[in-house]
Amino acid sequence: MSSFIPTPEQDKALTHPAPLLVLAGAGTGKTTVLTHRMAEVIASGRARADQVLALTFTDKAATEMAERLGTVLSERGLDAGAREVAALTFHAFGGLVIRENLLRLGFDRAPAVLSHAAAWQLMTAIFDKMTFDAVELTTGSIGQIFDRLLRFIGDCKDHLVGPDELEAHAAGMDLAGLAAPALERQSQQLGELRDLAAAYRLFEEAKREKGLIDFGDLLLLPAKLLATQPTIRDAYRRRFPFVFVDEYQDTNHAQRKLLLELLDPERPEVMVIGDDDQSIYRWRGAVVQNILRFPQEPIFAPGQVVTVPMTLNRRSFPPILDLANSVIAQVPDRHPKELTYHKDNLEGRATVGRHVAASDREEGRWIARRIKELEPEARGYPGKKRGYGAVVVLCRKRSLFAPIGQALEEAGIPYELIGGTGFYGRWEIRDILSYLRVLASPADDLAMARILTSRRWRLSSRDLYHLGRWVRRQNDDRGREGQRREGEARFGLLDAVLRHQDVDGLSPMAADRLVALRLELERFEGDRQQLSLSDLVARVIDATGYRRELQAMPGFESRVALLNLSKLEELARQFEQGTDETHLASFVELVGYAAESEEEGEVRPVDEETDTVKVMTIHQAKGLEFPIVFIPGLAQKVFPASPKDESDKWWALPWELRGDREHLPIIDLSTVGTEAQLKKALAAKKETEKKLQLDEERRLFYVAITRAQRQLYLSRAHWYGTNSKPKEPSEFWDAVESSGFVEDLGCEDQPAENPNLVQTGGFWNTGEGGRSCSEARQPGSLLLTGVDPAAWIEETAVREGYGRWTVLRAEVDEHLKRLAQAQAVSGEETKVDLSCTGLVEYLRCARGYRYVYVDRLPTRPSWALAFGSEVHRRIEELSRPFTQAGEPPGEEGERAGNDLEEAKDRLEDLAGVEWTPVSMADLMACFRSSVYARRPATYVEYSFHLPLELGTLRGRIDRLDLLPDGRWEVVDFKSGVSTPHVASQYRRQLALYALAVREGRGVPAERIAAHLFFLRDGRDLELTFDESELDRVRAESEDALRAIARGVFPMTSDRTLCERCDYSHLCEV
Repeated sequence: MSSFIPTPEQDKALTHPAPLLVLAGAGTGKTTVLTHRMAEVIASGRARADQVLALTFTDKAATEMAERLGTVLSERGLDAGAREVAALTFHAFGGLVIRENLLRLGFDRAPAVLSHAAAWQLMTAIFDKMTFDAVELTTGSIGQIFDRLLRFIGDCKDHLVGPDELEAHAAGMDLAGLAAPALERQSQQLGELRDLAAAYRLFEEAKREKGLIDFGDLLLLPAKLLATQPTIRDAYRRRFPFVFVDEYQDTNHAQRKLLLELLDPERPEVMVIGDDDQSIYRWRGAVVQNILRFPQEPIFAPGQVVTVPMTLNRRSFPPILDLANSVIAQVPDRHPKELTYHKDNLEGRATVGRHVAASDREEGRWIARRIKELEPEARGYPGKKRGYGAVVVLCRKRSLFAPIGQALEEAGIPYELIGGTGFYGRWEIRDILSYLRVLASPADDLAMARILTSRRWRLSSRDLYHLGRWVRRQNDDRGREGQRREGEARFGLLDAVLRHQDVDGLSPMAADRLVALRLELERFEGDRQQLSLSDLVARVIDATGYRRELQAMPGFESRVALLNLSKLEELARQFEQGTDETHLASFVELVGYAAESEEEGEVRPVDEETDTVKVMTIHQAKGLEFPIVFIPGLAQKVFPASPKDESDKWWALPWELRGDREHLPIIDLSTVGTEAQLKKALAAKKETEKKLQLDEERRLFYVAITRAQRQLYLSRAHWYGTNSKPKEPSEFWDAVESSGFVEDLGCEDQPAENPNLVQTGGFWNTGEGGRSCSEARQPGSLLLTGVDPAAWIEETAVREGYGRWTVLRAEVDEHLKRLAQAQAVSGEETKVDLSCTGLVEYLRCARGYRYVYVDRLPTRPSWALAFGSEVHRRIEELSRPFTQAGEPPGEEGERAGNDLEEAKDRLEDLAGVEWTPVSMADLMACFRSSVYARRPATYVEYSFHLPLELGTLRGRIDRLDLLPDGRWEVVDFKSGVSTPHVASQYRRQLALYALAVREGRGVPAERIAAHLFFLRDGRDLELTFDESELDRVRAESEDALRAIARGVFPMTSDRTLCERCDYSHLCEV
């Protein structure tokens, strides 16, 4: 017999006649009630097991439901019943309907279901047939175009909009009588919809021709079939008279319509169960109004649906639920209910505390210390989650994983990052993808560089420099052989590898490794001609030894890496389904774009019951519970996250076509007469979207809180990442603080400056492996005499924290003051090798130049600089594979640490300009929409050496183009926004570049133009120079080199520059 004894509200949910809406709050026994009600229907004889349809969202949930139902039925002596129940996902049920109605749907055989990879391949095959007159596309963003087109088509199907409906809507858009502002907006949208409808139809026709359907069709086709074919609809109603739906708050519009078609209005035997307070998948298409308005669906008579709330929580101890109730009460549109405590839990008391840390690193350390303190107590907890396994850290953003993970490592606490690195960002995937990229495009130097520096070949930076130098010399139209090469095929790194015997300066070890690499690549090229795509991927994985090496390695990470390699092979097999002809280049494009856009798809097994702390996102924790929960990051723009509104983008389905449009504010353009009225209407729409996203963030916070059983800790920090401004507490923190349910566990003082900017290294190093910091070191003052202090100080700061940095910096500063006092101006003039960056710095402040370039003082890491470096790297990749090599690694200008995947939205201040969070994808989209993405580059990262009387001026130009009319165009990309004074700010730098072009190319000034292109706002600013100005710049450069050679380093007279200088305390300011 079953040991389940229902509470009064559970009993009502089990026994009340259908139709029934059960609002099952967190921890109230939702799945138990659902399976027992299904079992009761079968056991009582009201229905045979094969007359019961149970719908849910994931295969795992469907399997779990069937298993639990089998257990309950077995207890009642009905062992075979569970196998006959149709426990399916919505998509699986849709597939069943399609297979059973092939001829009605126009298929002569069962269609195959396109994976995302195969859909991409099909789009590749037909894209050239598509025409876009109104939709703005750029040739440099094909991956993004495919993604957005497929997203638009998917959204259409989620809202049951086919090509016919899209075309009909466009045909019905009346432009007559609209005022000018409304007419312009409506005309643009009309043109876009016509373009998209044609592309949509072409995609559907291509699928039909090949007997394919996509995931959206699994809902759209059955829903439309049942809506238009009453005979077929009634047959399914008779077949499944009893319908149960789990997690109804997660349904989209198509799933809602499909469900309603299955219900007999005369006898709607349906039970839907869910919780509108836990609806957190709006970004994935879920419509919370489905559960909010279920009792008012037209299929039901007024008052026919009974709503049964389940609020008795068996999970949490006081006052966890009090805090949760106060948070969710702020959501205006919800079913009113409050979670209550089970009597067994009222006797206990949970610890609910809050803490404010100085920085995210200190926040992580506080969490680690607290876990250490709690672990002995947690060993005695009942259940399987004990010790460290009782603890979970729930993060709103993955950017919080790094500081928390490092803090746990420092404390020696075992932990797992659940989904910490996306599938496409894993090192093993990027390594194998690099081989495929080189095979698809031999000129892909970035992929070749990754192969050369991978753990398999391990070429040093110095060897890589020599290879790059050889490439540059071969491509120089004034090379060593004196032959011009313009118009000829350009050399790349692959050429250097194939002809490595001609490359000077390579180490013997590098030469040996390049022989083996050359033979390997030649074998792969032969395989590419003979093998299928999936077999080629498997061959590369095996032949490079990655699979063999990982199989020999113990540990969880190697198992994950093996699974990821298997998934890459499966992805290639899926890609082959799209068309008869499969191209390696198209597959590389798919995976490369997915990596850039950070799509998540990692294969990572998770065992909740291991004795490790789990670190995961809140979305990943839905449905789970833990005795001890930490929720960090309750700061502005961290949690809640910043709103993002794409509703007016061409790839977003217009609200007028959405199935939930009655709940959205639709702009009536016929009432818009002026530009001001249109702006007001658009602002109101944007504000509505912002509120909807904030409500979802509140529900997400509620979900996080209700995961906790015994202890709950909430925290925030003053400083995050490398922000130049401290983070204010978020409104969620304010709600926590004023609730009266949360104990104050301390508040660290806010540092005047971001501690992360002086504690270098640490969690910003996200590569594999680590380094030991246990070796004893000399005092900082001794290091300056013969050892570079930067690495040692950085290493010590990582190990010993900010306090130790302060001591070291004081020692360094004192020593440098003595050096400065003892230094005399030399009367000798020696040759100087100076970069443009160094020259500009010298002219701004000669003393500051000396600290950085002469004394080699360690500099603070700059997020803006790292972000800008990554921006330039990606632009270089999008523009053209680099074929020039610059200075050897180790000289001025080389920067490391460009792994900015999670921290990209932290840029807030650069050169005194106010910044709001910006994504790398947005900047790349701006570039792709520019003329520079559409126009092939002549030189990318063009390096130059300009001989002067006392030395050499060297530099690197982002891009140098020779235009058809013979003019040369210098382009400098900026990752920020333009300001009123930006032209004067960068004029000297651009004049130096123009001077280099004039001298190096023999071009008069009048035929040289310089452009500043700002990726944040798309402004393209042109600067021109005459001969006299370039002559003055040359003379100024000569004077600067002469002063540097003599050791003249006066302090700047502009004291405003001192305010932003890292070394102003060393000067007498």
